[in-house]
Amino acid sequence: MPASAAGLAATQILMWVPMVYLGGASLVLLDLGADPQQLAFAGFSLVAAAVLIGSSTPHMIIARSRPDPDD
Repeated sequence: MPASAAGLAATQILMWVPMVYLGGASLVLLDLGADPQQLAFAGFSLVAAAVLIGSSTPHMIIARSRPDPDD
């Protein structure tokens, strides 16, 4: 699997976390009186983390697979 495909796969898998969180939060926590702005910010934070991890995954794979120049 190429590094770019691994990064895309990581992003797609990690995006399920905020989707499930926001879906569950909108069904359950809003009925219990949760603050919608805090839920939205938490969802944004999860999406930002997923995108950052997914975009840096190819770079980590390529850096790890290349030989160390000090050897």
